[in-house]
Amino acid sequence: MMYLVFGVIIAFGIGSYLYQRKKDRERTEAMIKVAKTLELPFQEENPNLENACEQVSIFKNDRINKIRNIIPIEGEGTRVELFDLRLTQGSGKHSSNHDQTAYRLTLTNSDYKFPEFRMEPEGFMDTVSKWFGGQDINFERYQKFSNDYRLRGENEKAIRTLFNDELLATLQKRRDGLHVEVSRNSLYIYRFEHHADATTKKVQEYVKRYHSIGMAFKKALEADLVV
Repeated sequence: MMYLVFGVIIAFGIGSYLYQRKKDRERTEAMIKVAKTLELPFQEENPNLENACEQVSIFKNDRINKIRNIIPIEGEGTRVELFDLRLTQGSGKHSSNHDQTAYRLTLTNSDYKFPEFRMEPEGFMDTVSKWFGGQDINFERYQKFSNDYRLRGENEKAIRTLFNDELLATLQKRRDGLHVEVSRNSLYIYRFEHHADATTKKVQEYVKRYHSIGMAFKKALEADLVV
């Protein structure tokens, strides 16, 4: 009986591994197809990007297991990367992996510099934290945004300047449950999903959604510099 149970456990483990390998291949194929459609390069791995993401707070609640399937986009004064990351929640037999698609916008023009901040969907623990003096930057004219998100950062004045009316209206309208952070003048964006869709159509939606948000932040920064 013990050997039977042991055999079932091994078979289940092998089956899970093969299933995950299949899903990984499907995801990679979808990302390659999108890159070809958009006439963009494709990188299977990027150690520098993985090292940078390990320093980003919005990813630190979970463990970054792997970063792969990178689509880099070079623009005027910017470098963008759409990529997949596998986050591991919990530990041991209670651990679970979640594949996410994320976005990084890096400003390569030295004239532009984002204030560092962290913006995340506001949950119960965030509310508790605020009871004990935890920071949350709110905007009176955008109560829905302020209720949906917790925004924090050291330079509150610069953050308030960046979050101008146009940017706040855009974010409030979308209500995507976004996680956004600026670290070392790079803007990171992702939306947690328990089961990220691996289809080409969904990947194209990620490109469109995240890039439009990234450009909205860049536009807000440029507006501040013009003023």
